[in-house]
Amino acid sequence: MEQVFDTNHAAVGAFFYGREKELEFYQRELFTPASRGLSRYFSVTGMKRIGKTSLFRELCRRFRAAKNPNVIVLEASLDKVNGFWPFWIQGVLKPLFAARGFAEMLSQLEEEDAQLLGECRAYFLDPNHWRPLFEGDIVQDMVARNYLERLFPVLYDAGKYVILIIDEFDKAEKVFGKQEENFGWFRGLL
Repeated sequence: MEQVFDTNHAAVGAFFYGREKELEFYQRELFTPASRGLSRYFSVTGMKRIGKTSLFRELCRRFRAAKNPNVIVLEASLDKVNGFWPFWIQGVLKPLFAARGFAEMLSQLEEEDAQLLGECRAYFLDPNHWRPLFEGDIVQDMVARNYLERLFPVLYDAGKYVILIIDEFDKAEKVFGKQEENFGWFRGLL
């Protein structure tokens, strides 16, 4: 029996085909404006296994290949995350600080901003800070909140931007809890 689908490869690069209209739309409406510092929010919904994740992985791959030096693209998932701070530290901040181009971004910032980002990086990469954050109230740790609230504005003011793609958002309650203000605080960060 001939195999119709290749399930051994992610549908990116040579394994991604079609959906050019969708790729062009999100490139034009999300990625291009983001590279100029314009914030956009999109929620993409659809049936399971229809290719939502593959579409955005391909967009991210193409955007990275175009080498936009002032933009870091992060792909995070809420699939196996059980809390606000584990999501931020493991899903967003560690990849951000390790991303190609982040060290170069730091070197281009004014001394005060670079120092703040260095402190933020040191704080969130220190496992000694994780236990209280992981066990505590979802967004109540004021030191961590303060660093997180200052991180993205400093990058933005310096002309450095982050595109954050969040997969499996239907599991957001595990990350943000049931309190509306927790999700509101998250939206405010973006």
